[in-house]
Amino acid sequence: MENNISEADLVALKQKFYDEGHTITDWAYAHGFDRQAVYGVLNGKIEALIGEGQQVTK
Repeated sequence: MENNISEADLVALKQKFYDEGHTITDWAYAHGFDRQAVYGVLNGKIEALIGEGQQVTK
């Protein structure tokens, strides 16, 4: 499954979470997403083209 977000962007976003002291789980719950969906997008397992994957990237 091909993700429409570049690997470099995913790495940069993960680093931003780390630098700002946010956990992905906390961010997911604060924005109303299932944490597994957010991890799936960040790890390239869920496409960000439609559905919840797309909503996570907005």
